[in-house]
Amino acid sequence: MPFIKAVYRARLVNGQSLDEAVAVSELAKSFGLALFARDAREQQWIEHEANYLALGIHDSPAFVLGEEAFQGRQHYPLIEWRLRGESGRPPL
Repeated sequence: MPFIKAVYRARLVNGQSLDEAVAVSELAKSFGLALFARDAREQQWIEHEANYLALGIHDSPAFVLGEEAFQGRQHYPLIEWRLRGESGRPPL
C-alpha cells in the first residue's frame, strides 16, 4: 500500500508525470520493487522491438516465415499452406 500511496502523491500532489516508464521504475526501485527495475531485459526488449519494426511488423498478430513478414489474420490460410509444404493451389 505505501507504494500505491507514493504513486498517487507523486502524480496528484506533486504533479509529477508518470507517463514514462523511467519515472515509475525509479519510484518502484525506491521501494525495493525489483520487478520494475530497468535492467538488461528492458534493453533486450528495445532491441527486439527495433528489429521487428525493421521487418515491417507494427501490430499483432505478425508472423515471419522465411524471408517474409505477414501482418494480420488474413494471412493465416497462406501461412498454413506454406507450413504444410505448399502443395496444391495457393489460397487467395
